[in-house]
Amino acid sequence: MTLACKHARWEQSDMVMILLNISYIPDEVAHKMLFKAGWQIEFKKNMLEFKDKFYRSTGRVWEFQNKRLEDDYIDFINAQEHQDPDVIKEKTAEAFDEKFKDFFIKIKNQRASDIKGGNAIN
Repeated sequence: MTLACKHARWEQSDMVMILLNISYIPDEVAHKMLFKAGWQIEFKKNMLEFKDKFYRSTGRVWEFQNKRLEDDYIDFINAQEHQDPDVIKEKTAEAFDEKFKDFFIKIKNQRASDIKGGNAIN
């Protein structure tokens, strides 16, 4: 494999990682991304500019992910679950399934017992 081919594959690998983590990339940086040869150089420049601008406007260092972001996301998911009719239906169905799982296990065990004891209805 030539060095140029290796570079192209590394660039593609970087692109996949960026796309997998796109939700963490600031919108103003993501809107500027053009995936062409050498795109990482422009991306890095745009991220550095964003981080500098963020620090100047907030007095805080921009972070890719932190505990506060994770906690906010968990709160968001919990709030959405209480409002989403599909999630409510799923949870209701799961609770229903759990109730009847024990019922069907008891029936299965009873039938097995009846067959062993010769009490099965033919």
